[in-house]
Amino acid sequence: MAIASEDDFHHSSNSTYRTASSSLRADQEALLEKLLDHPPPSLQRPEDRFNGAYIIFFSLGIGGLLPWNFFVTAKEYWIFKLRNCSSPAPGEKPEDSDILNYLESYLSIASTVPSVLCLMANFLLVNRYYMRSVWPAHVFSGEEQLAQDSLNAPLVAPGSNISTTPPLRPILKKTAGLGFCIIYLLFITSIIFPAISTNIESLDKSSGSPWTTKFFIPLTAFLLFNFADLCGRQITAWVQVPGPRSKVLPGLVLLRTGLVPLFVFCNYQPRVHLQTVVFLSDIYPILFSSLLGFSNGYLSTLALIYGPKIVSRELAEATGVVMSFYMSLGLVFGSACSALLVHLI
Repeated sequence: MAIASEDDFHHSSNSTYRTASSSLRADQEALLEKLLDHPPPSLQRPEDRFNGAYIIFFSLGIGGLLPWNFFVTAKEYWIFKLRNCSSPAPGEKPEDSDILNYLESYLSIASTVPSVLCLMANFLLVNRYYMRSVWPAHVFSGEEQLAQDSLNAPLVAPGSNISTTPPLRPILKKTAGLGFCIIYLLFITSIIFPAISTNIESLDKSSGSPWTTKFFIPLTAFLLFNFADLCGRQITAWVQVPGPRSKVLPGLVLLRTGLVPLFVFCNYQPRVHLQTVVFLSDIYPILFSSLLGFSNGYLSTLALIYGPKIVSRELAEATGVVMSFYMSLGLVFGSACSALLVHLI
């Protein structure tokens, strides 16, 4: 299997969109470096001695995911809070209620829909403006000023500091394959987690042991899934296969469809329509949760890494926003379909 090398990709850019004609030619860059005691800002790499960028992203991740995990892991609280307080029907448990059975699906929808709307606004608004470099007045004069004007002319229209909005069509065209991978990956993941996986009970729950009654769901459905997801994402720092143009990547994504029936035929409770439990051991949901989390973390991170690299560097930042939009779109579709799957079970 041929894997595209890093040289085949366009390097990502931290600047907002500028048209392709605005790229600085090598001789122009050399002229600027000769005129100045330091390279132009577009060529400088900012130093991050204290890993501030990592700390910021780590804090953003905690701030975004911690409230969500608080809601979905408080299973016993919701069972008590949303239990059926009226007289239950014959054969119905007091904790059975429609809102309790569909709670995880409702929470997923409420979490992902605003995310999609915010990402749409982010693409339309944030990428409209870019910060133009401000040079000291004494730096350019005479012929040097003409060189500076010739370099900046393609970037900004006369009398304006607003750049063109990144064209959406070429981004969507070039990232269509990776976009499908991300959407379908998160679609399958959000169908299963948390709506299905958090309702799989231990087959020995009647024994009353702490493992089967208190710790089974939190450890297998939440901790194990998220740990496997973290491992999958971390491995992409060392191994990045298959490549972005390989047919193996969408093939692996489609193979994850088989995880849906695997979870459905574990000991999911309550069951109304499908009474058959195929996997009669607690080891199966543990293995399936590990596979679900690892494949989700590894494959989704690969697709997100590849996205900005297969477009021109001027479109890299806008492409990153589009890839995030794909991710949220998959979560929305999966969350909506998870409610339907719960109803069918």
